[in-house]
Amino acid sequence: AEGEKLEYAQRLTVQVDDDGILAFEPAEHPQREKVTAGYIGHQITLSPNDISGMLLRFCEGHDSVPLRVRGGFYFLPPAGVERFRRAAAVLRQVSGHALYEVPAMKSSEAVTAILAAVQHEAEAEAEAMVAILDSGDAGARALRSQSKRCERAETKLARYEELLGQRLPELQARLSTLRSRLTEAALVASTETEA
Repeated sequence: AEGEKLEYAQRLTVQVDDDGILAFEPAEHPQREKVTAGYIGHQITLSPNDISGMLLRFCEGHDSVPLRVRGGFYFLPPAGVERFRRAAAVLRQVSGHALYEVPAMKSSEAVTAILAAVQHEAEAEAEAMVAILDSGDAGARALRSQSKRCERAETKLARYEELLGQRLPELQARLSTLRSRLTEAALVASTETEA
């Protein structure tokens, strides 16, 4: 660098081909081994984002609910706990990441917190589906997909009601009505498409 002027020389170019093989120009550059080792290391290393994504998908697949708005802390129903323990053990073995399990307390406050999280999640799902219905832009296929999404929300809510011994009849009724509206809108949309 000289004042405001910057000069540079390109000494090495590395590209990754469609098969994931590195191509170096010049082919015998002194940094070739270091770059190759770093590339291989990154391919076999799990980043915090990789771990977070895996855990999030695991939790979502096992009826968990986030206990914080931004996630990171989930209640997992008893049916998924042992599977979580096995998955966490594997992730601990293949990475240096710390994963924690905090047993849920069996207090009325814990039940209230979990039920509130379930209710918040179901209401957010309902609001998103209402927005899709109200937009009028969704086609028959998208509406059928939303109807199935609504049914999954109803089923999850029912499982938590049974687990916690608490009922949310107004929310169940809202989801049931919403599923009917989505199914009806899907039928109308498919009829209009055929016409």
